[in-house]
Amino acid sequence: MNGEPYAANEAQKIAKHYDAQGILMGNIDAYSSAMTLNAFATVKLIDAKSGQIIAAAHEPSGLLLAYSEQQCAIAAVENVAKHINEILRDLSKKNVAPTPTSIPSQPKKNTPKEVGI
Repeated sequence: MNGEPYAANEAQKIAKHYDAQGILMGNIDAYSSAMTLNAFATVKLIDAKSGQIIAAAHEPSGLLLAYSEQQCAIAAVENVAKHINEILRDLSKKNVAPTPTSIPSQPKKNTPKEVGI
C-alpha cells in the first residue's frame, strides 16, 4: 500500500493525542470471480510510541457459500477480530505481573492433536 506509512504516522499522532498505547489499523479486500465470492481482512497492531508493528492478523471470510462481497467482508472482519483479540489478550498477560490472588486458569483438555492422534 502506497499510503500506509503516511496513514501510520497520522494514526500515531492521534494515538499520542489521546494517550493511547497502541493503534489498530486494517483493510478489507473483497472480490468476486466467476462464481466465487471471498474477502480477506488484515489488522496490524502498531506501538503508538515507536510506530513499529507489534502484531498482525490476516484472515479470510471462510464462507463456503455467500450472497455478496459485503457478506464475505463482514465474515472476514469477524474472523480477524477474534484473532486480534486473542493476540491482545496474550500481550496483556505478558505485561501484567501475576498476583497471589489471581485465579488459576482451567487445565486444557487433551485434544487429538495433543495426544498424537
